[in-house]
Amino acid sequence: MKKIFYGLFLIYFGSINPLFAFDHQHMLWNDLLQSFVITMPDGHSNMVDYQKFKKQEKKLDLYLSGLNTISTTDFNKWEKSKRLAFLMNAYNAFTVKLILLEYPKLESIKDMSSFFTSPWERKLFDLFGRKIYLDEIEHEMIRKNDNYEEPYIHFALVCAAWSCPPIRKEAYVYERLNQQLEENLIQFLSDKKRNYYNAKEQTLYISKIFDWYQVDFEKGYKGIHSLKEFFASWAHLFTESKQDQRFIQSQKADIGYIDYNWKLNDYNRVMKN
Repeated sequence: MKKIFYGLFLIYFGSINPLFAFDHQHMLWNDLLQSFVITMPDGHSNMVDYQKFKKQEKKLDLYLSGLNTISTTDFNKWEKSKRLAFLMNAYNAFTVKLILLEYPKLESIKDMSSFFTSPWERKLFDLFGRKIYLDEIEHEMIRKNDNYEEPYIHFALVCAAWSCPPIRKEAYVYERLNQQLEENLIQFLSDKKRNYYNAKEQTLYISKIFDWYQVDFEKGYKGIHSLKEFFASWAHLFTESKQDQRFIQSQKADIGYIDYNWKLNDYNRVMKN
């Protein structure tokens, strides 16, 4: 078995020059997502079959080991879209690994918090030849100094909870990255459990993600400088009523935030209930 995994490792990641040999299609990770991410009947939610994922954890470990073959020097030579796809896939794969460390005991990723450390601050993972933590990838490597100027990452980075954006059933790849991110945005904003318009109250009820990361949506990306302007550009996703769409586009709608549900996005528990 060890020989088989080693052979796969060489096939996927090479053994001489990681810069040229690295699999930018992230096929190992893609195969795992295809196998263990389940799209629910509502068409908006994806759940993870952690029970079956746990049985293939060695394959996940193989993928994570491959990520760690890349040095910072080699990483910085890649084009921007390759770097961002790499970091987003790494973040999501590390998040799944974090859950599997204690599955099936936990009910929420927050169960992995301690008095001093949140799950996103635990230095458990190896990347670029050193120990890193999830918040470091998101806030230091991706968001800091507008390294990638891409607010749509917030519809791609997952937190293993019901209210977070659904984990995509495929890996992020540099050739289609913009398309994938926009598809995520549409899926997320169209989900009435996460974002909706109340015509009677003339209020947009939106995910807390827009509260936590408001600044990222107000930096001029695609000419957008405010949350209301952002929602106005996607008014058709909140309602089919042309009248209500025009009101949202006028940017006069109030904004309210929906409570965040941190329950684990576990397919098996959903099916039992």
